[in-house]
Amino acid sequence: MYRHVLGKAEFRGPKTGPMSNTSILRLFVFLGLLLAVLDTVRGQEKTLTWRWANRPCAEMLSCDNGCSACNYPDEYDPGFFGTNAAWIGLEACPVPIGVQDNAIASSGWGPLPASDRVVLISGILLVPMQLDSIIVRHRSMDDGPTWLRISLKHDLTGESIIVHEGPITGEFDAVSLRDLGCAELTEGMGSGGFQLKLQAYGSNTGAWLLDEVRVVATPCQEDITTGVRLLRDNTESGQGPQFDVLGRPVGELPVSGSYMDATRRVIIR
Repeated sequence: MYRHVLGKAEFRGPKTGPMSNTSILRLFVFLGLLLAVLDTVRGQEKTLTWRWANRPCAEMLSCDNGCSACNYPDEYDPGFFGTNAAWIGLEACPVPIGVQDNAIASSGWGPLPASDRVVLISGILLVPMQLDSIIVRHRSMDDGPTWLRISLKHDLTGESIIVHEGPITGEFDAVSLRDLGCAELTEGMGSGGFQLKLQAYGSNTGAWLLDEVRVVATPCQEDITTGVRLLRDNTESGQGPQFDVLGRPVGELPVSGSYMDATRRVIIR
């Protein structure tokens, strides 16, 4: 606005000043609600960690070398808990890698993924849970397997989905998978679960060393506009090595012929 002062026009902008008490109160209320929401989300987060520590529990893995390891996850929550890891068709032996810390050396793998040679990691839940992250720390040893396939069931009665397929190195490395969708309740029942299937392959000899599997989850959230819960599958379809009809690995540029890739599809070159 303008006003005349001694014959001159003077511009004066809008009046400004310190925030009113009402504005300050609204700001503090907003910040308080935001902190409360963040605390609620953190409080709902659940973690399951299979790390095979040297501690007594309901099921112990033991080996001729005298080592033993707990085969259950460290955490337990009555609404979200893990079961003992299952080593199917394999020899599993705890190997010390630190103070009261073991990894599990498994042998008996083959050149291709096989349904009768797997490690199963399962969790039980009473409400649908969003699988925010799954981390698998592992390595190969003694000319062991060179590739790892990870499959996931969102429902213990459902089908497995491949969520990772990639190389295994001779040094500890962590596969980190994010936003894997909701683990659901079994239809007609008051509980459900998820299941990880780990398959190392690429070698008939040596061993695969599994140090830790960690699952972080939070209760699934519905879309407030539709009331429908959306499943997010962050599925990888990684390419594994190719093999000839006798199961022998071939190079990156094989000669003409028939081959099988990591998913057992036949490729004609």
